[in-house]
Amino acid sequence: PPLEPPAGGAIPPAPEPAAIADPPRPADGRDQTASQSDGQQLAARPAAAPGAAPVRLRFEAGSAELTEQARAKLVALTDLLLADQAQRVQLRAYAQGVEQQANAARRLSLSRARAVRAFLAERGVPTSRIDVRALGAKFQDGPPDRVDIVYAKR
Repeated sequence: PPLEPPAGGAIPPAPEPAAIADPPRPADGRDQTASQSDGQQLAARPAAAPGAAPVRLRFEAGSAELTEQARAKLVALTDLLLADQAQRVQLRAYAQGVEQQANAARRLSLSRARAVRAFLAERGVPTSRIDVRALGAKFQDGPPDRVDIVYAKR
């Protein structure tokens, strides 16, 4: 049977999950990954560390196609998810847009999140452990064309 909303009709928001972090740099400060166009350095292997920054996947403007760098990060993330069956992730997808095009931005962000979810599922991660949030143009920090992956325990 369908669930009914609590009295007053408002559904409380889900608690915020902790984040999956990129690994620390070597002691000498070198970063061994390719530079992003915004100058941000992102490591290829994420480390599951609650409370750390999310894993960020960049997309080309107007595209929902995974880049090679995004695929490499997702392969590493898959290994972590398969190693710990209690681990789950939330995909927070964003897309550039203006108020008049909010629906288009939300659809594009959903397409990006679905591409990430499909990649993880193809590698064996159950979709029941992947939560999707298509946020469209509701980004407050960071680049608009991205999917942030945050970590949460069941």
